[in-house]
Amino acid sequence: MTATESDRAGSLAKALQILDVFSSDHSVLGVRDIARKLGLPASTTGRIMATLTQAGVLLQDPNTRRYSMGMKVLQWARAAQSSLGLRDLAIPFMEELKKISGETVTLSMVEGPYRIIVERMESPFLMRYVVNPGDLMPLHCGASGKVLLAFMAEEERESVLNLISWEQYTTNTITDRTQLSLELTDIQKNGYSISMGERIADVGSVAAPVFNTRGQCTAALTISGPLYRLDEEKLHTASEWVVDAAQLLTIQLGYMDRDSRSERGSSVP
Repeated sequence: MTATESDRAGSLAKALQILDVFSSDHSVLGVRDIARKLGLPASTTGRIMATLTQAGVLLQDPNTRRYSMGMKVLQWARAAQSSLGLRDLAIPFMEELKKISGETVTLSMVEGPYRIIVERMESPFLMRYVVNPGDLMPLHCGASGKVLLAFMAEEERESVLNLISWEQYTTNTITDRTQLSLELTDIQKNGYSISMGERIADVGSVAAPVFNTRGQCTAALTISGPLYRLDEEKLHTASEWVVDAAQLLTIQLGYMDRDSRSERGSSVP
């Protein structure tokens, strides 16, 4: 880590310490209050709090010069609440998908230029796809990432694509933006995405989008496993299971797509 990176990490740690001082009992605080509690110089504390205020994380009363939590924190709280609600609703569908597929099932959401694993149900097989909640994964390869990109609002997708590193993980990784855009168009038409060895050479996956009440793609529901069990034919079969589950989860979240295929019958609860 360079000196600059170390300085940034130190500032971030201090910013988190400052935010931790706020509570329901101490919701309005001054610079000196926080500096004294943390044992930090008032000048350092004031500088960091000014930066947090510019970012909308803190609010400063112009008369008292004291601080309180800003709207940005409320946005984060709502996002966390939303993801927790989604996770709880998704678990029964994930358990059923694991049961009928025998493979690992994951729930992912967008986190900047990455996707983050919100929940996973691991395959009972010794040889299985293994991830953990909180793991960050690339968006430009793998069924989950491609589904999240495909059903993202166009302006947001272009912004995210500008941030992607386009790292090549295997010989099957798509590193060309034009090629990826063509595949995303196909995914939009099909309603699901398939990946064969794009991030890990011997792993296949199939994913479908989950939509929130506003019709925005909020998550990807995915089945993943080794290609010797989850070959191309099995992936296409599994696409029906994961699409059905994602559509039913979408309905649970309060949104019903008029083009939903759920009327064909479902193999998940």
